[in-house]
Amino acid sequence: MLIAAALWTFNLQEQAALLELNEALQRPGRQVLEQRNRGRPAINRDLSRLDGADARYRSALKMWIDLQEEKERVTAHYQVTVFDMKAALEGRIRRAEEIAATFAHFKREVALAAEHSKTGRPVGEKALAALEAKDHAAEEEVQRVRLKNIHLANALKKLEATIRDKEQLAEGLHLIDFEQLKIENQSLNEKIEERNEELIKLRKKTTVTVQILTHMKEKLQFIEYENQALLQQLQELEAALAGRRDELAGLKATRDKMRQQGRQIKDNSVFVTNPMLLQDIQVNTQF
Repeated sequence: MLIAAALWTFNLQEQAALLELNEALQRPGRQVLEQRNRGRPAINRDLSRLDGADARYRSALKMWIDLQEEKERVTAHYQVTVFDMKAALEGRIRRAEEIAATFAHFKREVALAAEHSKTGRPVGEKALAALEAKDHAAEEEVQRVRLKNIHLANALKKLEATIRDKEQLAEGLHLIDFEQLKIENQSLNEKIEERNEELIKLRKKTTVTVQILTHMKEKLQFIEYENQALLQQLQELEAALAGRRDELAGLKATRDKMRQQGRQIKDNSVFVTNPMLLQDIQVNTQF
């Protein structure tokens, strides 16, 4: 009790010192605010809000100190509880070890006193040591299984508690929430139906487009075949035209030659009037 009273007195002194320090730190802030509010209307220089803030701050500080003290008391209480439980656990462990040692000694005495049913000989040290090692291994295995069982049981309790919480939460859903979920689900289903209809339309458009592309491809191939045939025909016509042009050029040359000969004959016919001479000239001209 004396220690608690001393701690309480120390906390009160520390609180008073902190309040004085807080007041000293707030004083420059107030001076700055007063300097800023000089020359402003009186309504802006009212420090009632600051005084209210100071009161709220003091109340919050007191609440925080009370919570810290409550935390310290709870921590001290649980530390004492943990210490007591650890002490009790250690006592139980020592008691269990003593009982286990006594039981092992009793089993050893019983085993040493035992005799073989057929030979009448006592159990040897080696066989007894092997049996004790086997029993110790089995005991350790049992302890491991027990610990695992405890862990699994705790995990099962946690899972059951979680499932119960979820079931309670599911049962606690209000009817309005359920109706809201139904409305949202219906709207989502309508959106899904709209998307499905759009998907069907897109599939139909894709099918029509594929058919059109196939038809255009076939038509393009047919036009290419026709173009090749027409190109070949054009080449043949161009070859025939080239032959005709050559023939025409020859005929033009012959025509020009005949015209020249005709002009020469006309020129010569001006001076020669004898029919016999004209016929002879024509014959010579032909050869």
